[in-house]
Amino acid sequence: MDWKKLFNPVILERGFDYHRNKKAEILNLSADEVNAVVSGSDDYEVNIYFSDGGIDDMYCDCPYASDGNKCKHMAAVLYLLEDLQSHSNPHYTDIESLIAGTSPEQIKKFLINAMRYDTGLEERFIRFIDGENGSINIAEYKSQLKSLIGQYSDNSGFINWKNVSLFINEAVKLLEECTDSLIEWKCYFEAFEIVSYYYDEILITDLDDDGDISYFQNCCLEMLSTIADESDIKTKHRLFNSAFRKLDTKFDYFTELYFDFIKESFDEEEFLEKMLECSDKIISKNNISNYEHEKWILYHMELMDKLGYSDEAIELFCKKYRDIIEVRQFLTDRYLKSGDTDKAIAVLKESLELEKDNMYISEGIHLKLKDIYKQQSDKKNYIKELWTILTETNITEKSVYLELKSLFDGDEWEETREQLYSSMKYQAMLPEYFIEENLTDRLANYVFSNNNTYLIEKYESLLIESYSELVLEAYANELNKAAENTAERSTYKRWADKLRHMKTIKGGIETVDMIIDRWQELYCNRRAMMQEINKVAGERDFGVK
Repeated sequence: MDWKKLFNPVILERGFDYHRNKKAEILNLSADEVNAVVSGSDDYEVNIYFSDGGIDDMYCDCPYASDGNKCKHMAAVLYLLEDLQSHSNPHYTDIESLIAGTSPEQIKKFLINAMRYDTGLEERFIRFIDGENGSINIAEYKSQLKSLIGQYSDNSGFINWKNVSLFINEAVKLLEECTDSLIEWKCYFEAFEIVSYYYDEILITDLDDDGDISYFQNCCLEMLSTIADESDIKTKHRLFNSAFRKLDTKFDYFTELYFDFIKESFDEEEFLEKMLECSDKIISKNNISNYEHEKWILYHMELMDKLGYSDEAIELFCKKYRDIIEVRQFLTDRYLKSGDTDKAIAVLKESLELEKDNMYISEGIHLKLKDIYKQQSDKKNYIKELWTILTETNITEKSVYLELKSLFDGDEWEETREQLYSSMKYQAMLPEYFIEENLTDRLANYVFSNNNTYLIEKYESLLIESYSELVLEAYANELNKAAENTAERSTYKRWADKLRHMKTIKGGIETVDMIIDRWQELYCNRRAMMQEINKVAGERDFGVK
């Protein structure tokens, strides 16, 4: 069957965008079911069930699908599945080839029939022809946006979560259609104005945003960047001045697009100078948010750097804002780039003191200091930083451990590693270190003393030869504890699979027999459970004695 007929065309387009951007991932696939996850503003689970060569049912845990709608996440998974099967399904992949193989009469017939039943397509075709002829009606595109808002909003003017993605997608299509034509006809300033109009209008529209505004803003920024790239310097002056005026508003979120546009597209010295002056005024204001304040401080430093200000001038500016971690990171990177490692180390140590309560930032600083000392061949401080990382932070890269090990020989290393093991604040990596050192007994002691079945499963292959009884005992305790409560059949199946696995372990057949006998006595009224374990009971003769 043609599954695309099940979806709204706009939903299909958004689903294809998700697929194209590799946001869908298939977790399990069988002849009658696919289980997948699709990443968007959140991760959503998708299940699609098949029978007799067609789709039997579809499920997604996103809000839009909860009302029985076919969502973009389902479409993304089906597109991915279609791609996986494409090697056995020849189809057109090149639109130009498809058109080239079609007669003008067939194309004309298709367009007439399509536009007869789709007035939206007819309007797009008219606008396309106008654009090809150099006659762009910008007022019509503004009117189209107003119509879209009315179409997707309720009586109070609110666009809910069910409609917001559809609305944004339609708005982007209209805007791209208009700007593409304007850029083709070199009407760059007019293209900027229509993007600005759409952006401002959508920002004041009352809608339930689930990341769609961010998506729309990124689309607008791409269009503006293209406009600036195509423009000559005279037009760039007009574009800059218009975007610059947009920065003068008390609403921070209105300025984001224009700030990013100027930052990305105007690197000429005259524009940088103007923005430096602007940033200086904004930073001195008392009525802006902390976010805006820090954003402009960092931008001011970038501007000074691009304009070739001296180290002394930049340091003097940064000194006033050294409480901001990004300012210190900027200085550190600048010093390292210039080769002044002493100053870089001083700033990093200052950051360690200021960020001592922030584990994540502290870990990054220690890693950077470690690399600097290594590059300087400062063995004493290099070892000191490695030791700090391994004993005081939660960094799990085994490479750090191996770096430290490489600096010691023989008996010296054995003594050092024992001190290390006893000094580690976070000991989750100890099993990996025991494996590296072939300390299987130490690994076993750690795993079994923690009474953690996950660890036993993870390291079973290393423990099974010498500690099979302890492994079986841990698995049996886990299963008997879990069986105290009723569960669904899927859980009983997992327990049965666990029992099957236990039978492959030395002594496992006897252990499994005892568990099954016990369960048949205690839980004989659990029909689904008995059915699953009786299957295992019938397989008793298979396994390791």
